[in-house]
Amino acid sequence: MALDSFTWCIGTSLFYGFLVEWFKFREIELGLLSSIFTLSWTITQIPAGKIVDKYGSKTAMIFSELMGISTLALWLIAKDFTTFMVSEILFGITPALWIPALNTYIAEKAPKDRVSGTLGGVSAFRGLISFPAPYIGGHLFDLAGFYLPVTVSLIGVVITLLAIIFLLESQPILLHSSL
Repeated sequence: MALDSFTWCIGTSLFYGFLVEWFKFREIELGLLSSIFTLSWTITQIPAGKIVDKYGSKTAMIFSELMGISTLALWLIAKDFTTFMVSEILFGITPALWIPALNTYIAEKAPKDRVSGTLGGVSAFRGLISFPAPYIGGHLFDLAGFYLPVTVSLIGVVITLLAIIFLLESQPILLHSSL
């Protein structure tokens, strides 16, 4: 989970700054991109939670990372503002799936009397591991421009996806009649 946080922060922590510097986007464009991301996340949050309930946390994490890979790939091929707008829709789905899936996975694995402490510990660990990532992303941008930090993030997300597929235990799927 820390690998996910670290690799995402390399390419996304300074993303809007990268867009201003590399593509010369204006503040109104950044605001629109951010609004699309937030709206996408908001609209997909409840269905994403239902997906986690129906298919399990591991499956949802895999799908989240696939959305993330699609987002990063779009960033690498984007030449215009419209493509970045489309990418923000996918980018919003990524945390909408990831957060409930990760929290569910941890809650199911943690001792029942220490779920909150475990969630807090994992969150703190992810923060500690990822705190240098924005600096690294900024340095990579200074070295080679927009595409290097995004490519490094993409590679890290692919590695994270493979780790989820091959290393994470699957949780039992609970089918609810309301889904």
